[in-house]
Amino acid sequence: DAGEARSAACYWVSDEYKFIGVKLAKSGGSSIVKFLKDALCGVRFDGPFSLDAQCADRRVLDHGQDQHSDCQHTMPPAEKWRSYFVFAFVRNPLARRLSMVRYCRIADGDWCGG
Repeated sequence: DAGEARSAACYWVSDEYKFIGVKLAKSGGSSIVKFLKDALCGVRFDGPFSLDAQCADRRVLDHGQDQHSDCQHTMPPAEKWRSYFVFAFVRNPLARRLSMVRYCRIADGDWCGG
């Protein structure tokens, strides 16, 4: 929608359990959404993470299924922020920076400025 705010962060929203999870870069987001999909939706993973593993009920967990993604890029509305439990995980800034440097040494791409 043109009226929705697009954000650099990603979100997991459950209207059923009344929570918003904020996914931050390089802070275990893939493990968190994998856990949420298993615990709330019964989605099982036998191997590596897969975008094909989707929750069937978006009220239980909306993780951007309609965009074939594992998080929403559209910020939830203000009334949900006021009434839902909100959580995020952060990583030690030094550990995150070291991880980024290691990644850039082995990867090509615009993300690293190369």
